[in-house]
Amino acid sequence: MLFSAIVSLLGSHFTVAHQKNYVLQRIVTQVLTVLLHAYGHFWLGIYDLSHCTPFVIAILYVSLLTTIYFKIHRQEEEDINDGIIDENGVNKRTVVTYQKTTKSN
Repeated sequence: MLFSAIVSLLGSHFTVAHQKNYVLQRIVTQVLTVLLHAYGHFWLGIYDLSHCTPFVIAILYVSLLTTIYFKIHRQEEEDINDGIIDENGVNKRTVVTYQKTTKSN
């Protein structure tokens, strides 16, 4: 458990391709968790609060991970369009950054 938390903290320093793969792995893990909760909730009839709360949290976490995946995917497409990809097809960007644009007068 501690190892996955440390890797999640270091995930922002991965290359964009590795970030994309890591988020996909986390999405698959969370979807399996949601399916197990759904099985327990709907087929086994477990309606206890100690079961419903993690079920809802797992669903919300899947939506967060999906949002992160699409942000990384959009950044990767922008890198392709901007020419940040080298001749071997390797993305030279190591961190997905989102720049805040401000208007100056």
